[in-house]
Amino acid sequence: MNFKKIIISCCLLLISHLSFSQEEIKMTIGKMGENGPEITVDKEKMMRNLERNLQRLSQLDVKFDDVSIQTSEDKQKYHLVFRGVNARSSFELELNGDIVDAFTTTTCTTTDCATSKGCDPVGGICTACENKGKCTKTKTSTNLLEYSE
Repeated sequence: MNFKKIIISCCLLLISHLSFSQEEIKMTIGKMGENGPEITVDKEKMMRNLERNLQRLSQLDVKFDDVSIQTSEDKQKYHLVFRGVNARSSFELELNGDIVDAFTTTTCTTTDCATSKGCDPVGGICTACENKGKCTKTKTSTNLLEYSE
């Protein structure tokens, strides 16, 4: 009898988790150019907004000085990658014809493997750092590339 209650409780917990899962928000950040995807939005504004949101939501004190689009090794996926002296944060991208959209509710950020492989979002999950360093996933129901108090 107790076993049945445990199973039912687990099922109800799973159903409630699935019912309230966060929806991904997309933001158009660029377009396809002659040499591949290009960023067409204000890079400086995106960097400052992400810094403030990472500080507010994950208590990560990072500073970025560059943002670019990078292609995965298998050339099948694109990421929007923010880089600083000792930090890197990335978002998954999706190509819709000539439009480049970023999934803006999940980012993977690291200071431990900022110059090596890993800590990239794939299907909403952060890949492990190649050097086994720390990778912080920040997931929210709002756009991490926009900031509002």
